[in-house]
Amino acid sequence: MTSLNPVIRAGAQIEEAIRAHQPQLRANEAKRRTIEALRRNLLVLRGEELRSQRRQMQMVFQDPFASLNPRMGGRNRCRTSRHS
Repeated sequence: MTSLNPVIRAGAQIEEAIRAHQPQLRANEAKRRTIEALRRNLLVLRGEELRSQRRQMQMVFQDPFASLNPRMGGRNRCRTSRHS
């Protein structure tokens, strides 16, 4: 993610993004993937290991003013960014 909403927990935002992109996932699987993502320390990766992780990620661009709106959930932000 390029930026996180300061009003909502980072884990909740990551979980919403996972569920928005993979709606077939059950809630507990999305939560497991979120925890796995939060535990991953990308700063220590080098070489092929880092390139491998980069291939599994994507940027999520947000309107900075909309990201401060606590009423707009991550799922709505993902939908909005895909249609822009």
